[in-house]
Amino acid sequence: MTEFLKRYEAIAFAVLILLSLGLHLYRVSLPADPLFDEAYFTTYAADNATGKIFFDVHPPLGKWLYALPLLFYQPSVLSGANYVTFGHNPTTDNLQTNYNPAPFGNFPYIPLRLISVFFGLLLIAGFYLLVRTLAGPVAAIAGTFLLVFENTLLLDTRLVLMDGMFLAFGLWSLYFFLKEKPRPLLASILFGLALSVKLTAIVFAGPIIAAWMMGWRLKPKAGRDIFKFAIIACVALLICEFGLSQILWNPQGVLNYANNTFGWPALKEVVGNVQDLAWLPAVSKATVVNGILMAAGYLSGPPHPLESPWYAWPFMWKPMQFANGITLTGNPFVWLASTAAVIGALLLLIKKGLRKIFGGGDKPILLLLAGYVFCMLPFFTVVHRSTFLYHYFPALLFAIALAGVFAGKLIEKDDFASHLALGAIAILTVIGFLIVAPYTYGL
Repeated sequence: MTEFLKRYEAIAFAVLILLSLGLHLYRVSLPADPLFDEAYFTTYAADNATGKIFFDVHPPLGKWLYALPLLFYQPSVLSGANYVTFGHNPTTDNLQTNYNPAPFGNFPYIPLRLISVFFGLLLIAGFYLLVRTLAGPVAAIAGTFLLVFENTLLLDTRLVLMDGMFLAFGLWSLYFFLKEKPRPLLASILFGLALSVKLTAIVFAGPIIAAWMMGWRLKPKAGRDIFKFAIIACVALLICEFGLSQILWNPQGVLNYANNTFGWPALKEVVGNVQDLAWLPAVSKATVVNGILMAAGYLSGPPHPLESPWYAWPFMWKPMQFANGITLTGNPFVWLASTAAVIGALLLLIKKGLRKIFGGGDKPILLLLAGYVFCMLPFFTVVHRSTFLYHYFPALLFAIALAGVFAGKLIEKDDFASHLALGAIAILTVIGFLIVAPYTYGL
């Protein structure tokens, strides 16, 4: 079986991509009203396309990617995109969010969902290439098979949500950084783009740090290369942040919006008197104010009925119920298998010890395990806001990659017991997907 997969690797990968495309496009237009954070991101995309000032905790790249197709529509078509409105709450002296549930109607939401589908396929391709460069083609095919039938990532990349964007950029960045002939410049730009969608993409720096510590295919001056990587990524982030936000061309409007929406005394002191403020001081103040608001939004926040703690994610204890019968719940077999793979990697680390793993052929397992740990680290250290199941997605990718590596080892044994185990894995994966599919598609 090993030789068969290696010989027909390209065909196997193409079949998985086409299968994923079909699963993504099936009923992509339904439901015809916003689910969960689609209410935010469709509204933000329309605001970008019409030049309306707003504040969001995330950097602007993802919202502008969604806004691109809307630039070809008349403003009158986009004017109804007020699925979420914002204002000042005099009681809490803070931002108030008002949901305005309504069908999409004539709002062109399908092109936005197709953008998510595109990044969902890029995510799968990036995952395949990363696992292939770490552990070989057999593990890559096995892990990609599990990923294609994973319901939460499938659902998330069918909706107007930005997780698929930063995950795809992050995985491609890791691939170009860790491949046999690295492309550090391209990797750093892609990492900057990932950060420009969501700052939570910082977790992908973990495997890079781990690779540097392990000496994974890195040059003698790898420390300097990593420093350059960080600088270029930050420059890419700043270019996106300033070039795509309204800080540069309407800093006074940004400051007025913050002053009228947030009643924090410290923030008002920073904003000060906006009237007749020159462009450069206004840009400086708008940058500081935006940074304060983003940091506050990432590190703290009010409770939410759909939140779940980080220690519940590996076991999917609390799926997120959206609406119309659709729930963000994962393929139970893939989640349990990936969690078992993480535990297996930990046991391997304990059994062999770091020295033996560094000197043996288990470096890919250690690197993927380090990626998993780094992805979880912020949520039990510095993040004190509501956390949700989708925050587990970066760690889930590394866990599925570990499951693919262990499945690849089974394939390479090429005996009857291994074939039986692999058949059971494939069948249980598909059954798990079909069990959850009604909640994925709202059937």
